[in-house]
Amino acid sequence: MRRHVGGNLLGVPFVPVDATGIPIESAACPFFGQGMHAVAEAQFSTVGGICVHAETNGFCTEQPNAVSVHVTIDRWDAAGNTVALLAGTYDTSTNGVADASGVVTRFWAYAARTGPACSSLSNPKEWIVDRYVLDEVGPARIRGSASAHATNGSTLAGSFDVPVCGASDAAFCASLKGGCAATTCVP
Repeated sequence: MRRHVGGNLLGVPFVPVDATGIPIESAACPFFGQGMHAVAEAQFSTVGGICVHAETNGFCTEQPNAVSVHVTIDRWDAAGNTVALLAGTYDTSTNGVADASGVVTRFWAYAARTGPACSSLSNPKEWIVDRYVLDEVGPARIRGSASAHATNGSTLAGSFDVPVCGASDAAFCASLKGGCAATTCVP
């Protein structure tokens, strides 16, 4: 597995040791806002076992002493038509803009850094994804590349080729829809 996404988060070099992907077909997230959504997320972490962690503990959990980065793309059709994730190159001029068929593609990134008891350690909140390239979303892999920066000077860039995680689509969609009211620290 290639894990070339890296960067600098709040002055700390980000070098992931584990990565996974989560593709969600539009039928799996019918409640995720108005219309239909297809989502693909690539997750990178400085701790191992992130897919097993998600499968076992769900998505509203944190691991201690971890830095994790999430790069997500979402295609959305407000009319309720089924949408699919398409390979392509997306940049700031296409983020959130409807195509000729009315489908909107959005992409974003975020990072989280936790301490020994999973307390949040000065996470950059406002990320701007400069470019997102989606090469493949398949049943076994998500491949592409991304570059992003945060308003505090944090950066993220590189290519990725990550295996798909079998964690629950419904749990992932729920965490995207409403966020997590609370997170649990699970070593």
